[in-house]
Amino acid sequence: MDAFEVIRTLGRGAFAEVKLIKKKTTGEMFVAKVFHTAMSDLSERERLEIAQEIKLLAHLSHPSEN
Repeated sequence: MDAFEVIRTLGRGAFAEVKLIKKKTTGEMFVAKVFHTAMSDLSERERLEIAQEIKLLAHLSHPSEN
């Protein structure tokens, strides 16, 4: 994450925070989900829920994407 600057926190949940970040070299803005706990410390059910969320997020798109 050294290549990015955190601009602000957009939201918080049970497992993670969502942050607006900026790439230092290009100024591009991104949203990153940063987990509070290591995956190894979570229950099997929690890991499965996170994996499902990752799959869902991977399929999303936004009109401003290139």
